Amino acid sequence: MIADASFFAILTLTGLAFVPALAHKLRAPAAFVEAVRQYQLLPGALAPPAAIFLVVAELSTVALIAASLAGARAGQHLPGRLGLGLGGCLLALYGLAMSVNLARKRFGLDCGCSRGHMPISGGLALRNFGLALLAWAGAMISASAAQTLALGAAAGTVLFLACQTGTRILSNQLQGRMLSKQP
Repeated sequence: MIADASFFAILTLTGLAFVPALAHKLRAPAAFVEAVRQYQLLPGALAPPAAIFLVVAELSTVALIAASLAGARAGQHLPGRLGLGLGGCLLALYGLAMSVNLARKRFGLDCGCSRGHMPISGGLALRNFGLALLAWAGAMISASAAQTLALGAAAGTVLFLACQTGTRILSNQLQGRMLSKQP
């Protein structure tokens, strides 16, 4: 009973986390393509197909989660686990993309996840890593041993990336303080 309640709480949280970001991307697709381009992780010509891929993946995440919530009484947990796994991968990818750009000291970059300008930050990257871990933890509830192993390995990788991001943020803050004290 507690496992089911935890599963559905994580399922609902993850689904609701994607809905406003997805709505923004669907309302302003050109702005999202430009946000993908500005991350400078892919050649500029690949920004439009990458943006389409990300939107389709987010739509799939939300659809799988909604299908699981709709079929809850029938015990339809597999779509939800797939949605949580995919959503966790997207959140980890977004956190990693932010971390790379923060390491490049590109602090004013728009995250591409909301209406209006929201600059990337260490907190936003860590939030995405945390939500990814939570989504994967939810996917592991009542999962098979192989699924748990795969998700556990992915979660361990994200924890490592979160630690690296935190270290980089602290390092940048210290460097900024030292530079501001120089005459």
